[in-house]
Amino acid sequence: MAKKPWLAALLSLLVAGFGQFYVGAWGLGVLFLVLDLLMGYAYQSNESPVILALNLFVTAVSMIHAYNRAKMMNTDKPPEKEKMVDDRQPPQPELRVF
Repeated sequence: MAKKPWLAALLSLLVAGFGQFYVGAWGLGVLFLVLDLLMGYAYQSNESPVILALNLFVTAVSMIHAYNRAKMMNTDKPPEKEKMVDDRQPPQPELRVF
């Protein structure tokens, strides 16, 4: 089933991890959600700008991941691994016993 990348990013903007749940990345969704909740609690406790910046960073990473994962799911073929120019094995060095 095709996933909408913009919806995945929007869900992650609302609550980090929800975009991952939408695209089926359950493990990362739980991780982002827990990080978001912990940093939200920590920010409420002491209102540190560093914690706010970290929370915004986690949200941004969650949005980017969800968007890219949804785009990848919509392609017909899986991503290819880099191929060597030559499929032959490189020459092995000779072992010499003196």
